[in-house]
Amino acid sequence: MGRATDIPNAGELFTFDVGTDALFAIRTRDGGINVLSIVCRPRNMLWFEGPGTVRRLSCALHAWDCNMEGEHVFAPGMTDNGASVDHKSVCLPKIRAEGWEGFLFVNHDLMAPAFHPWP
Repeated sequence: MGRATDIPNAGELFTFDVGTDALFAIRTRDGGINVLSIVCRPRNMLWFEGPGTVRRLSCALHAWDCNMEGEHVFAPGMTDNGASVDHKSVCLPKIRAEGWEGFLFVNHDLMAPAFHPWP
């Protein structure tokens, strides 16, 4: 899907497609790389497009905010009526990703073996 050197600093990201899935890779504050879905789950629209740098992920339609792990952290007006928020329903789904020799790979199969044993 890309190279780790394409996103050297925290908050840098790039978008890509795997089949019909719109995804992005982002460098986290601790130096790791997460791959997340870029699609707004309620409206099926993209949160953003293209490469860039962010401090927090924000949905352009709803103004919902997620951290670099894809976890929901804020949604304006969501708790105004006192209801609790199901944060899992608005988070960005995380996709399994691994690096090998500087290349980044994704795998939707959670049961597949890791790349590490490969020669």
